[in-house]
Amino acid sequence: MSNQSPNKKKSFLSKLFPGGGTKDVEDEILDGSLSGLSAYSTMVGVDGSVAPVDHSRPPPSERDEYLQTKWHVSLTDHMVRHVSGVEALVDLDERGVIIARAVSSEFFDKLPATTQCKFLEEGAEAYQRVLDVRNPNWREVVANHLKTQQEK
Repeated sequence: MSNQSPNKKKSFLSKLFPGGGTKDVEDEILDGSLSGLSAYSTMVGVDGSVAPVDHSRPPPSERDEYLQTKWHVSLTDHMVRHVSGVEALVDLDERGVIIARAVSSEFFDKLPATTQCKFLEEGAEAYQRVLDVRNPNWREVVANHLKTQQEK
């Protein structure tokens, strides 16, 4: 049984990595109901390093220090989650720039506006870092898509 509705569109981001995505993106304001990352998450460290999430890893006190996780990124769900638990959905704007929109939460809503903006900017950058590793030519794919859209 499909839960797709005619009001939903498949995100173009799905085309930017092998396997595509399964999550549809609504054009509505986010309400937190989409919270939760898939098992196909990737970690982005405080130093910008990228590594797959390994659910069998030992506790943080016993891990190698090469990667201090700052973000969990899900390419399949087009989401990022900060270590604080705050989440955002990621999409492309009309210029082909990766943007993040917060999944509404009580904690996020209490943050100062400048902190909210910084969080969303850093979340979009984390998603972009993972795309850079998983599909280095994603910018070319986006540019071709935008060119096709302009020709229509």
